Amino acid sequence: MSTTAQPKPTGTTPPHLELFYPTTLKRRILHELADYECLTVCDLALHIYGNATKPRQFAVNRALWKLNDKVNRVEYGDAPNERGSKPYAYGLSERGVEYARDKCPDSDPVLFGKGHSTLTVGHEILRARTHYAIKQLCDGNQWEVAWKKSVNGRKPVFDDYFVVKSNLLPENENRLYFLLEKERRKKDFGQLLEKVQGYERIWNTEEARRRFGSPKFYIIFQFENKTRMDNFVEYLAGICNCQMRHGKVHHTCLSPENKKRPTEPIRRSKFWFTTDEQMFSNPGGDIFITPKDYQQLKHSFAGGFRQ
Repeated sequence: MSTTAQPKPTGTTPPHLELFYPTTLKRRILHELADYECLTVCDLALHIYGNATKPRQFAVNRALWKLNDKVNRVEYGDAPNERGSKPYAYGLSERGVEYARDKCPDSDPVLFGKGHSTLTVGHEILRARTHYAIKQLCDGNQWEVAWKKSVNGRKPVFDDYFVVKSNLLPENENRLYFLLEKERRKKDFGQLLEKVQGYERIWNTEEARRRFGSPKFYIIFQFENKTRMDNFVEYLAGICNCQMRHGKVHHTCLSPENKKRPTEPIRRSKFWFTTDEQMFSNPGGDIFITPKDYQQLKHSFAGGFRQ
């Protein structure tokens, strides 16, 4: 007597849970990629285990292989290789984003597509490392941090937005709002100035309140090169190192006397400048300078609560 195979029920299992065996390591990898957008194997091992030994990296690699439809891998050429990473970055696929929205919705998961530009992956990994350094700092100080990746195309377009909260202070004084500009590709001062002027335009406005939750905020510019950072801070402060031509100063600095771009200096304490080295090695230190007082003072996250 023959039997007829019964059709499998449809619509009973969410797509992001089909044929998925959520081990602790797999869940942790998906959560880290949801938090940080894209990471190397070495970064994942460091986040999950606290170290990136070869056996730890092997375990992460094996789990990533088993997460096949929930993660994407992109090979890229400008890998930050100080941690010995191979030039691959991993992030969430569409299935992975769906899973993360269900299981860890507070992480703000975003898609890391297979067609993601290889020219920006190195920049995004450094953004993720900045995020991790600040998260470690906040955990150590018992601060809360809420992080959001930039998805708003309106100018000024920033890299990341985050809020640091201290539960030891009164409710109306316990939050600091930050926008992160991770500078990697070399821009001329005119391009950087355009960003600064964009933040000047919306600072302390209703638009800023709608977009960031507060009309007042700090903008962190994080440079790879200290010399370039110092030069731009002096440029904003209006320091004149301009050339003499035919007995007259040919101004290229921020100055009302600059014939091509007559602009007043922008000496504001809301613009914080630092370098990759300082952020990654000592995020809690006095690692920030501003165009207003760079010759006298340095600033820190903790100091921001006291200002």
